[in-house]
Amino acid sequence: MAYSPKALQYASIGAAEQVRLTDRVSYLYLEYAQIVQGRTGVLALQADESGNTRGEVQIPVGSIAVVMLGPGTSITAAAAASLAAAGAVVMFNVLKRVAESLWVKAVDAAADGVVVMVTSAPQTEQGFRVQLHQARGKDVIDFDGISLMRSIPINAHDEKDSSPP
Repeated sequence: MAYSPKALQYASIGAAEQVRLTDRVSYLYLEYAQIVQGRTGVLALQADESGNTRGEVQIPVGSIAVVMLGPGTSITAAAAASLAAAGAVVMFNVLKRVAESLWVKAVDAAADGVVVMVTSAPQTEQGFRVQLHQARGKDVIDFDGISLMRSIPINAHDEKDSSPP
């Protein structure tokens, strides 16, 4: 799908002019909607009982921190990619098998990017499990049954040469 000239103009906005995280809307919660990538951005569509679109809302992806998808909501890969590129976090509830499949696809599509997935794990003290992929400088450690995120110092030496001195 080709983007409209207006959408391409927004893509060229410099980092200094973009919306800062502190200025973003905290979250957007959607139910019974289809989230799609349109020509000018991400849209939330609602259909009536016969399947006809009855409502369409443009989602301001650059100014939302978290998008929570409730029951009856679906999202296209293109819309999810736009949200991720804008720095928004997408949260949803899926079956374990679907989550495993999403993890594999996200890692394959990540290239040099970071992937973080938090999934339900009722057998743990916290009730969830954190998975990281290419999270340079971060690690998940177990501290008496509690998962904690650890920052790992990155040396300038590590950046230039990974061999031992």
